[in-house]
Amino acid sequence: MPASEKEFWPLWKLTILALPQLSVQMIWAFLGPNTATFLGRLGAPDHVAALLLQCGPFTGFFVGPLVGALSDRLTSRFGRRRPVIFAGLVSTWVAGMLFAGADYVVPGPNAYMFAGAMLLVMDVTINVLQTPHRALVADLATEDQTLPTQVIFVCLMSVGNALGFAMMKLYPKAIAHMVELMVLVCALNTLTVGIQFAVAKETPIKPEPGYIPNACQPVKDVAHAITGSPKLLYHLAFVHCLVWSGLTVWNSFGGQWFGVSVYEGDFRTTATQEAADKWDASQHLFANAGLGKSFVQLVTSLLIIFVLVNKLVPPRMAYAPCILVGAVVSIVAAFFVQHNGTLAMLCMMFSVLPEVGSFAIPFGLVALLSKRAEAEGKHVSTALQMALLNSCITVGQEMTIVSTGSLEKGRSIADTLKIEFTSAAFMLTVAFIAALFLNDSDEPEEPDSEWSGSE
Repeated sequence: MPASEKEFWPLWKLTILALPQLSVQMIWAFLGPNTATFLGRLGAPDHVAALLLQCGPFTGFFVGPLVGALSDRLTSRFGRRRPVIFAGLVSTWVAGMLFAGADYVVPGPNAYMFAGAMLLVMDVTINVLQTPHRALVADLATEDQTLPTQVIFVCLMSVGNALGFAMMKLYPKAIAHMVELMVLVCALNTLTVGIQFAVAKETPIKPEPGYIPNACQPVKDVAHAITGSPKLLYHLAFVHCLVWSGLTVWNSFGGQWFGVSVYEGDFRTTATQEAADKWDASQHLFANAGLGKSFVQLVTSLLIIFVLVNKLVPPRMAYAPCILVGAVVSIVAAFFVQHNGTLAMLCMMFSVLPEVGSFAIPFGLVALLSKRAEAEGKHVSTALQMALLNSCITVGQEMTIVSTGSLEKGRSIADTLKIEFTSAAFMLTVAFIAALFLNDSDEPEEPDSEWSGSE
């Protein structure tokens, strides 16, 4: 539809449509640092618990692009985004409850194996739920709103992070109440999706002339998008992989770093009372650090909105410094924090800056390219392109998770995390340099071929 014929949606209304990103992020914020510990309490060895975390990145790599391609072509009378979101919501309820209640469903030493299988399924369902959210908002935003709306997503994610860490303070031992907390987070997702559906207006799309639906079409769309994307997307993908390799140490193992490395505690059921008390104290501080991290994320997001709206600097110059801060705090965590809880809190709070930049700038640039393609009358596959970029996140996550699980076979958790934080600093430094050379000019880039994601 030509831009002149589209209904104008003010930013506050687009923010309401983006609201489910808050509750999705709440899931990730809670599960990220607690899943390995939860699996460990169910009996999983340290290296197995770490390796099971790759379920999310593994499924996200494949599921995200396929779901994006499916939602781009869906001709349902309810629209192309909302049916996919609804399916993801229902399936997340089922998989989430089975994961949280694994020790009730399969009592005994095999509970962690069932939980690992359900973690795989749940990660699929969450990816189905979250993939169309950004695309729904991008569909309705104007070109001038494109970058600000993507930063709004980051603002909502900061609130979701805060709620996820706040959940950990509801009980003295949060992972012992996984079922209750999973009910809470799924209920909030249901509420936010309900609000989104009440506001959203989607015009059902009609099949293209000569288009014959088939089961292989999403796969063909993904393959075409990968081979026909502009150079900017490949550059963003490279930076994304590096950034998320570094961020995964903080997001997936931050709780263990606080508890084991900084406080010298123990989360296992066989821990001594002294070690268990240290662990409990560390997790209280970790939750406070998470709330501080969410505050830094929100403030930085608002600052980036101001900078981009007023065009004070090019997008790459807002992105690169965020990555550099992440590299600095990672090296401090590896060599200087030791058992200083206050310094550990500060490092964690500012470790979020690369995440802020990676969710605001790259997705905004991809949405901007989609708007330009739409203006030229090309078929636009916004969800697919964003899902491909999101898949690059999963590659970085896989790199770090596999590395951590492998290192823990012959090392303690503390020694392993020291190596991983050092590696994170290196990855983020390379990403910082690469981000400085992003082609984010106002001049449209000529793609090697039509990049819309379909022929």
